[in-house]
Amino acid sequence: MTCSAGAAEAFATCPLPALIEEETRSRLLGGSLLLRIRLAGDEVASLKEPPPLFSLVPRLAYLPFLFNDVYEHFKSCLPPRMGQAFDIWFDYDNVALKWHYPLGVLCDVLVGLEVPVPWDLTAHFRGCSSKELLPFSGISDLQKAVMNSFREAVFLQQGSASPFMRLPKQQQTQLWDAISKSQLEGYTSVQQQLMCPTLRKCKSL
Repeated sequence: MTCSAGAAEAFATCPLPALIEEETRSRLLGGSLLLRIRLAGDEVASLKEPPPLFSLVPRLAYLPFLFNDVYEHFKSCLPPRMGQAFDIWFDYDNVALKWHYPLGVLCDVLVGLEVPVPWDLTAHFRGCSSKELLPFSGISDLQKAVMNSFREAVFLQQGSASPFMRLPKQQQTQLWDAISKSQLEGYTSVQQQLMCPTLRKCKSL
């Protein structure tokens, strides 16, 4: 850490990014998860169960980024008229996974510290209630959800969403591009502009 662990006053006025070890930040934001995705057994229309799809994905990634690959992998085993890419949803241990949460967050909440390798998920193409998951009609839905999450996070942290609202359109685009392409450097450069400058100025602490 670049901040002295001395007096509470010094701690409270220390720049917030300095309170997080660079290695820890890189592991949280820049790490990857190995997924093993199987098609739900009651949706297999072929004589043989299809092989699972293995995918190494960044913790920053979101499930919709996998939809096309999952659909292409399993489409030959699906019944007719079923299996458009945007109908896909996933579960882990019978818990439906929210598509607007980063995969790293989903894993931390549902699995904890002992993450299995690979992490087994089940893909579905039907049967998910809108009460469990938000409707999804395309990547633009994800982009809106992610930007709303950033705006809400800034509001909770600073008591105002103004820092996000003042972010130039170019940087909002940079943030989304970095997320969609899993570019950690581009992501953190914008994220740090939205963080509280110090702990003292964080309204939620």
